[in-house]
Amino acid sequence: MPTEGEDPLTAEAARMPGFNIDGQERPRRADVPHERFHVTLGDAPARGPVDAPVTLVAYSDFECPYCEQGHATLKELMREYKGELRVVYKAFPLSFHRHAMIAALAARSAQSQGKFWEFHDLLLSQRGLSMERILEYAREVNLDLDAMARDIDALKYGVAIRREMREARRLGVRGTPAYFINGRMLSGARPIAEYREIIDQELKLAAKWRASGVAAADVYAYAIADGYRAVEYEEGGDDLDPDAVYDVPVGDSPRRGPDDALVTIVEFADFECPFCARGHAVLERIRQRHGDRVRVVFKHLPLPFHSHAYLAARASMAAMTQGKFWAFHDAVY
Repeated sequence: MPTEGEDPLTAEAARMPGFNIDGQERPRRADVPHERFHVTLGDAPARGPVDAPVTLVAYSDFECPYCEQGHATLKELMREYKGELRVVYKAFPLSFHRHAMIAALAARSAQSQGKFWEFHDLLLSQRGLSMERILEYAREVNLDLDAMARDIDALKYGVAIRREMREARRLGVRGTPAYFINGRMLSGARPIAEYREIIDQELKLAAKWRASGVAAADVYAYAIADGYRAVEYEEGGDDLDPDAVYDVPVGDSPRRGPDDALVTIVEFADFECPFCARGHAVLERIRQRHGDRVRVVFKHLPLPFHSHAYLAARASMAAMTQGKFWAFHDAVY
């Protein structure tokens, strides 16, 4: 609250990031917007005090050379701001990095064994990344390799990683590394001076908030309380919301796999579509790998510009009446 005789706008500016007590905007040498994002922590691995005045959330890819550079910077910052900085890791493996997703899954398995950060530091040790290296690093920190292999094969932490990736995209992350310092976004591996500038600003703000009655353990929640929670989808976009769960009726559509399977995949397909043929091959690999844990349901979507698609769909339904839908389906594909 402003004191008597104080300009309310100036008082509010004192609470906002990037402003001095006199209401004048600070220089933006780091070129970091003063918007904050609401980046929740969940059960993501963290190092540094839980009541640190500054929390840095890092969206990272273990195969990204820029993440390796950023990791070296973060280690130095943890040393310089010991006790004042907490670093939180979140996964953002890029699709064109061959080993990034496997490494992210392995790191989550290491977390379950209480050795996340030792493994994390080796993965980003600038010695390169391959399956052999991942196993080598796991041995170095004495991980249970059999348990890790089971976790990876079962995609035990796949949902958690995909959730972090969706969260990152909705916050505007498009590449790695991406850092959020008390909710303020800093993209890419930047000079360490730019991190120091933001951290120093946040330390001063945290001191003001503490003086106003905010508990040390609540500083991060206070900093991001009014932050942007997501970047809105572009207007006019017709993409499905990846965070939503849709109720897709199965009805009497042809299916294979048990009705009590853990996962049901509903496919809308066209028998004349080459991309559907590729998708069929992928689904076959999924079925072979996961067996009765997966059920596949087929629904028709013959496209009007495919001259034979509708006829093939009708023929498949005739085959279904004879108990041979899937034999016909597989023969067409």
